[in-house]
Amino acid sequence: MMQLADVLVAEGYAVAVALIDLTMDHDATFAAAVRAAAAAKPPLVTFHTLPRITNPPAVSSGVDMLLGYLEIIRRYNEHLREFLSSMPPRSVHAVVVDALGVAKELGVPGYTFYATNASALAIVVFLCFGSIGAATHSPEQFREIAAGLERSGHRFLWVVRAPHHAEPDVVIDELLPDGFLERTKGRGIVVKLWAPQVEVLHHKATGGFVTHCGWNSVLEGVTAGVPMLCWPMYAEQKMNKVFMVEEAGIGVEVVGWQQGLVTAEEVEAKVRLVLESEDGEQLRARVAAHKDAAAMAWEDGGSSRAAFAQFLSDVDGLVGDA
Repeated sequence: MMQLADVLVAEGYAVAVALIDLTMDHDATFAAAVRAAAAAKPPLVTFHTLPRITNPPAVSSGVDMLLGYLEIIRRYNEHLREFLSSMPPRSVHAVVVDALGVAKELGVPGYTFYATNASALAIVVFLCFGSIGAATHSPEQFREIAAGLERSGHRFLWVVRAPHHAEPDVVIDELLPDGFLERTKGRGIVVKLWAPQVEVLHHKATGGFVTHCGWNSVLEGVTAGVPMLCWPMYAEQKMNKVFMVEEAGIGVEVVGWQQGLVTAEEVEAKVRLVLESEDGEQLRARVAAHKDAAAMAWEDGGSSRAAFAQFLSDVDGLVGDA
């Protein structure tokens, strides 16, 4: 999202970021990252925390988790409406949000935002399932992932969130096999809650990305040129997996997610496939080609730049006609 803000600023627009602080209450690392982004941004980018809602709905796992998230967004609509209405008339050109109801009510256009020899150094597998996805894993799934990573013998960076149904003060160590952290010390790191995903993916040591196939993560994996191990969980992620594996050939499917449990053997096999095998080299070559194509599309005169310029022109036209 902040990369989109940078592009909008480069095109001469001011950007206001409205934050919902419920998640930041429980994720100190993410909150610190938001504060750092706010401090680093130019004056044309401002951050505003919306007032807290009363009695926020509980968010469980599975389908109920997604419904709970959407209910939280809906409950914040009134505060978002008040924030947008406080701005000078006709100063809001577009709203980029998770839910479009408020934008429609105010008559503002609304959009959803889904965001070489180096392979010899690509020796680390990065596991990150998004801000919500990781919390849907069962304790058994945590143990299977851990066992698979340990058996693979490869270096790893694993971002972990406790399951939604776990006790609030659960210690991540308790979800992992006994002695796992000690046995993998020196070649594996388990990070609680959050890691700087873009920076990790662009590190020359990152050789594989185990992802939930959220579209932002897919784009970040492509632009970093990192092969992906596809483990979809909900919403459009399953469709994204089909595109990544069957059409673009930039990822491999981690089998077992449809049945609700990916085994340690499958984790080990797919990590080894991506980092060790000839198939993995071919996968790396395909994603490198897509990385180059994406970079060309984003250059001046490229197709993505042209499409984005047309998008901004369309937005201005809609505002002018209002």
